[in-house]
Amino acid sequence: MKSNFLLCLVIALINLSGTLLIGKLEIGQFIWISFLALQFYFMGNIAMRKKECLQMFVSFTMGLVWGQLSNFIWHYFSDLFSFLSINFIDGGLLIFLLCIGAVIVFDNKLPGCLPATFTGLTVTILLWGRPAPFIGQGLLGDKTITVGILIACAMYAYGLTMAFMMDLVYIKITDKLKDN
Repeated sequence: MKSNFLLCLVIALINLSGTLLIGKLEIGQFIWISFLALQFYFMGNIAMRKKECLQMFVSFTMGLVWGQLSNFIWHYFSDLFSFLSINFIDGGLLIFLLCIGAVIVFDNKLPGCLPATFTGLTVTILLWGRPAPFIGQGLLGDKTITVGILIACAMYAYGLTMAFMMDLVYIKITDKLKDN
């Protein structure tokens, strides 16, 4: 019970300090992306394992790239194909290829973390909007693709850094308490 309370306190304090710092920046409205990386801390406690964190970050970035391919399909082909056809191409074929890439082609390699790839794809849809991406409809407004990807990657990396800091601080405090 004590250690759970301590963990909650550490998480809140680290999050508060980061939120206060990032909240003052123009990208503060995108801090929610960092919480997407935190889910993996609680699911697998991987914050101290650098390879898994790098794999998640690369997979997330690949999801952003797949998301841009999805945006490209919606932006340029939604007028040419029916709603059913465009959803089959985007939601069926593109997702199937994404899964094949993450689970078969890149299995146990850097971009092989399928949940993080889907997270990147989802963030793309939220940032650029649907059904007509690139027209200022998403949360990014009129920011460019490059700026949007950089913001998303920075916030996701920040979330992984927060998870690492939480783990580090929590371990240090609990070790100190054991010694006393």
